[in-house]
Amino acid sequence: MSSASPDLSGARIDGFRQYDSALSTTQQAAVIKLARRITLSHHPGNRPVSAVYLVGHADPGSGRGAAFEGSISDERARSVHAALARSLPPGLRGRIVWQRVPAGAEFPVTAKNNTERDRALNRRVEVFLYLRPRRGQPDATIPATIRWAQQCVSRLGSSHLAANGVLDGATYSAFSRLQAARGLPSTGLLGPATAAGLASACGLPNLALPPAPPLARATETTPPDRTLYPEISHGGEKPAKAMTGCYVPSSYRAGSDLNVILYLHGHHNVRGFPPDLTIDEYWRKARYPFWALREGLLGSGRNAVLVAPTLGPKSGSGWLTSVTGLERYLDAVLATLRTHHPAFIASPPTMGQIVLACHSGGGRVMLDIATAAGAYNNRIKECWGFDCLYNKGDEGRWVSWARTHPTSSLFVHYGDGGTRDRSIVLAGLAKKKHLTNVTIAGSAREPHNEVPIRHWRERLLAATFLT
Repeated sequence: MSSASPDLSGARIDGFRQYDSALSTTQQAAVIKLARRITLSHHPGNRPVSAVYLVGHADPGSGRGAAFEGSISDERARSVHAALARSLPPGLRGRIVWQRVPAGAEFPVTAKNNTERDRALNRRVEVFLYLRPRRGQPDATIPATIRWAQQCVSRLGSSHLAANGVLDGATYSAFSRLQAARGLPSTGLLGPATAAGLASACGLPNLALPPAPPLARATETTPPDRTLYPEISHGGEKPAKAMTGCYVPSSYRAGSDLNVILYLHGHHNVRGFPPDLTIDEYWRKARYPFWALREGLLGSGRNAVLVAPTLGPKSGSGWLTSVTGLERYLDAVLATLRTHHPAFIASPPTMGQIVLACHSGGGRVMLDIATAAGAYNNRIKECWGFDCLYNKGDEGRWVSWARTHPTSSLFVHYGDGGTRDRSIVLAGLAKKKHLTNVTIAGSAREPHNEVPIRHWRERLLAATFLT
């Protein structure tokens, strides 16, 4: 096992067959060894691994061009990703941020490419274990830190990176070239040595959140602890008032990371539901008992905050589904909590794990958010869909998402709302692709509006990473 720096170490898994991504017995043994190391790091007294970076590579002599080399390098990283996740305890794998980078054939480990042995060395996946930063060190899992590094690298070199906060292929390549030029370990990642060098050249990163939005209405203390209602306008809520509900249960235990359940409600343009319905009325138990989501979270004891935006009459979501939408929205939520809730004022958290949940017409919004390539998307651990598959083509998009996110899971519960057939199609596609992270269940006799609350506690209790 090699060490790139005191806080960024891991292993190289090479020897893939040409045009192949399947793991050999030897490679699987190396993955198991890494899993043991990650597990040990989470024992009391040790610095835990908070993120795992998997960089896939191809050999330059594939003969199939850059597009294929990028694809096969990603397939190899995905194979190691899935195998490593399977080797970890379920509760632990959900607490880790996973990041895959397809590097193609740009960075061979050996310039020789004449023999099969040389080519096999270049067909590899480099796995880096990122330890939780010490106090005062930049946290490379925070999008603002990556955005700062992208801006700094663009300023120092010839690369012109998009400052998107995502460790993508272009960012990896630019980091690698800069590290090689400056005599640093060429990992392509933002380890402590690289971060220190960038800070010396460009100054420390500004990690301040945006100002907290004003509160749209008074704070509620029932159910306990409290519910805050920041005025976060995403542009799709009209004619409803811009309002997000942020419920912090009394059982919440403050820590360094904030786990969030983001709930996306369905249409409210039908009889019995006013078009200007806001989230404070939507989840009020006395008015709509079948959406008593806050009470369900409180009773489960799960350590998470429930966040729900007011969507438009047809689940209009505005900029929430843009590439930067999830990060922009949840940063506004973080700013609200840090400003208005005592537990977060005393101990400001960063973003932890994310669960997306939806009902009915909120299904398309959840899918669009999950499949965006934003900076917080690698923190999405589960997606819970309650009677939500209404749109043609959603089945294929969910299969693609599940395939590229082997450490995340999709759960779909259908009822009598007309989503049964599409849900069953999705189940068949997932089975055909051998996707074990897609689960479909339901009954066409289950009332549409009661599907969420009937399965809410089940999903909460199964989410063991929300601790």
